[in-house]
Amino acid sequence: MIKQPVFIDTASFPNEIRPFLQNARVYDSSCRSNATVYYLDSGFYLKVDAVGALKREAALARTFFESGLGPEMLLYLPEGHDYMLSRSAEGDDLTQHLDKPEMLCDVLAKALRMLHRQPIEALPISSHMQIFADFAANPREEGFNAELIPESFGIRSAQEALRIALENSSRLQADTLIHGDACLPNVIVKDSAFSAFIDLGMAGRGDKHIDLFWACWSLQYNLQNEKYMERFLDAYGREAFDYELLRTVAALDALT
Repeated sequence: MIKQPVFIDTASFPNEIRPFLQNARVYDSSCRSNATVYYLDSGFYLKVDAVGALKREAALARTFFESGLGPEMLLYLPEGHDYMLSRSAEGDDLTQHLDKPEMLCDVLAKALRMLHRQPIEALPISSHMQIFADFAANPREEGFNAELIPESFGIRSAQEALRIALENSSRLQADTLIHGDACLPNVIVKDSAFSAFIDLGMAGRGDKHIDLFWACWSLQYNLQNEKYMERFLDAYGREAFDYELLRTVAALDALT
């Protein structure tokens, strides 16, 4: 993860947060989302976003921690902004181990199998499912991003992606706890074994093929070789997923 040293005004944060900021070196570790993420060298991450934006993620962070799948979420405060304070997960993210591609595939497959077996009662729906539902109500080819689709999936055009999406999107089920963005930077490994999932903004009840697609995409993007994507799918278990639904998620994500 990128970490840029920053100066912050401790007094501008809520009282409950300030003790964690005092005497800590602070780094900006923000990435793609609208949230600002600070890393504290005392072993914590502080995520800051608009009021209400982190409420759902904070609840899911508790679920992941209680299931042994994520770091402890210590505080969620909606006070002017949303503040979410979590312990740093032990280990490194999988992008730090690209020299061990077989290990990456096996750890990622095992972690997702474990995640997908978790109970889903009372969990919110993953925002992926709402995005897909909105698209189904208003299907379109505009915005198609072919770079999101692995070559071996055989989806060459927006027209082909739209056909697959329209034929199969109704088969996707919100029947599994998913991460929602199961890419290598969001999976932490320690001593060549799974340690934790992080960055849970897209997590919730959804279809497991969403996680499988993003894991496949991330493996081929980072390793530049689709054979490791195939190894990952073998390790997860070919009997445990529907390849056509994997292609369907690829088509939907490329269109949305």
